[in-house]
Amino acid sequence: MRAGKSFLAVLIAVGASCTISVLATFGDSPVAHLSSFAFDRYQRLLPRPPGESRVVLVDIDERSLREIGQWPWPRTRLAQLIAAIDGAGTTAIGLDIILAEPDRTSPRELGPMLEADGAPRADVARMMAALPDHDARLARAISQSRVVAGIMLDNDTGSAAPVLKAGYAVAGASAFREVPRFDRAIVNLPEIGLAAAGVGFLNAIPDRDGIVRRASLVLRVGDTPVPSLIAEMARVATGAKTYLARAESPLGDFAAPYVGGLEALKIGPLTVPTMRDGAIWIYYGDPGRVLRLSASDVMAGRFDPTAFHGHMAIIGSTAVGLKDYKPTPVSPSMAGAEIHIQALEQILDGTYLSRPDWLIGAQTVGIVLLAVAVALIGANLGVWWSAPSSFLAMGGCFAVSWFAFSSFHLLIDPVVPVESLTLTFSGVSLMRRIQAERGQRRLRRAFSRYLAPVLVEQLAAHPEKLSLGGEMRPVTVMFCDIRDFSGLAEGLDPRMLTSMLNDFLSPMSDIVLAHRGTIDKYIGDCIMAFWNAPLDDANHDRNAVAAAQDMRQALDGVNRALRAKWPETGREFKPLRMAIGLNSGECCVGNMGSRHRFDYSILGDAVNIAARLAELAAARDLDLAIGEATAAALPPDCLTLVDQVQVRGRVQPVKVFTIAADKASLLAADSPVPIAAGPRPE
Repeated sequence: MRAGKSFLAVLIAVGASCTISVLATFGDSPVAHLSSFAFDRYQRLLPRPPGESRVVLVDIDERSLREIGQWPWPRTRLAQLIAAIDGAGTTAIGLDIILAEPDRTSPRELGPMLEADGAPRADVARMMAALPDHDARLARAISQSRVVAGIMLDNDTGSAAPVLKAGYAVAGASAFREVPRFDRAIVNLPEIGLAAAGVGFLNAIPDRDGIVRRASLVLRVGDTPVPSLIAEMARVATGAKTYLARAESPLGDFAAPYVGGLEALKIGPLTVPTMRDGAIWIYYGDPGRVLRLSASDVMAGRFDPTAFHGHMAIIGSTAVGLKDYKPTPVSPSMAGAEIHIQALEQILDGTYLSRPDWLIGAQTVGIVLLAVAVALIGANLGVWWSAPSSFLAMGGCFAVSWFAFSSFHLLIDPVVPVESLTLTFSGVSLMRRIQAERGQRRLRRAFSRYLAPVLVEQLAAHPEKLSLGGEMRPVTVMFCDIRDFSGLAEGLDPRMLTSMLNDFLSPMSDIVLAHRGTIDKYIGDCIMAFWNAPLDDANHDRNAVAAAQDMRQALDGVNRALRAKWPETGREFKPLRMAIGLNSGECCVGNMGSRHRFDYSILGDAVNIAARLAELAAARDLDLAIGEATAAALPPDCLTLVDQVQVRGRVQPVKVFTIAADKASLLAADSPVPIAAGPRPE
């Protein structure tokens, strides 16, 4: 039985762990959302440590829009801004802006729109076309600086593919097989794209709950890998000409087309460990630490040039009206340019959040083992051990997860093991509950024939009161049989004999049960019963005597019922007479028998004496014989000493008492009130 419970508990633990682990792989599942929430909370509690600010945000903020004018600005303004930043000694300038259409304020664009008397002024148009073009001036400023132009990858609009500035050298087959794929790209004007030192995408791909937790360093347009803005800025700043993509192939090169993906991206001297899809977890720092300068201040020369010298800059906007805001783990609304800066500074610092595949596998094995341990504790020791052990294990999971994050920047999921343990604990508790209810039903069925229904319910609610191995306890034993039964049974057909026995045994058994007695067995016409087991009964001796008194009175009713049936036998009716023996003493109570068949019964000297007292009562023409130990609990005035006899099998003589009919009232006034028998449970 114990082995069966343990096996079922292990199945529950493994099933719970596998179920939660599978759910965690689906981004829309509650498990995945809770896991992401836990990692977000970690970043809020312990953001990326502050380091040197090596990326400056040149902010097209609300003040810049007020001073310079509404967006979009003339491209000459952007050219002026880029020249000012480059002149301060920046190593790379990123444009978090897409310039896909010509500048509408450029002279060649304004000329055709000028009219006189409703007709275009061709002369003015020719004159303005001869003026310097704004887009050309911006392209010249870009070509004289180390600018990375931004593009946007899309599946619906844009050109077929962008013109890239750097290629990829691949170490290992199928490095880009897991990298997300797009069909098209929204690119800049050709002259701007050609003038730029680098071209990178601006896409920030959120998780399914809309929060940006990762930054993709490479995506694909068709089968062509395209770098991100931050990857290109790192490449341009370090002077690298190409990227080196290292493929992950855990099962060897022969399996590379089927498993693996990108493992790391080398950008000049920088080696960036990536996930298989080419993304990194962004380890956000405090948003307030981002170094930002207003674009209007930079264009007016109101800034310290050392802020740019040897650093990178991103031209972007935090203006609310431009709507470039996204939720992140550390802020419900962060500008897209700030997200790029957070990821780029993380790469420059070499500080990464890591969740390698081996860690996921090790965590899965650990979860299963932990859940199995909790399940075995619950199955074998019960809820009072499994509940504390489960809570301790859950606390340990959070502690290990937090320690791994704070000390090694490892993302060990605390939610999956906690939910696995919760599901395991619930499953094992339900299993134990079902088994307990089944045990109670078996116990009710087993004892409903021997105990009163109210006692059966008490025993079912507190099965620990039943000692299955046997225990010594004081009991009162009753033997009640029909005197001269053999003579009465002689000549009766089996049907009539059975009816006579049932008419006698049924009411007598009900009286025993009504007085908190337990029926041990029926021995032919004899009832063997005892009190104070399996449930405690402080008045067991007095309840047994009260039951005997009611049985003496009930015998008249039994005889009347038999007399009504007796004419069918064709014999003279002789009323039934009974002999009851009662005795109290220490007995061994419990399940007795063999491994294959056992009964709840009692053994002891008190049992033997009670049986001998029943025989003595029949021999002395008495219907009740009470032993010395039982008589000691009764009022002396109600007792009549019958004799002091030598009981077979004992050395010491035994005093035998009875209760005469004229003294029964003395006992009744002092007897406990019997419980109601009620219907027997099925």
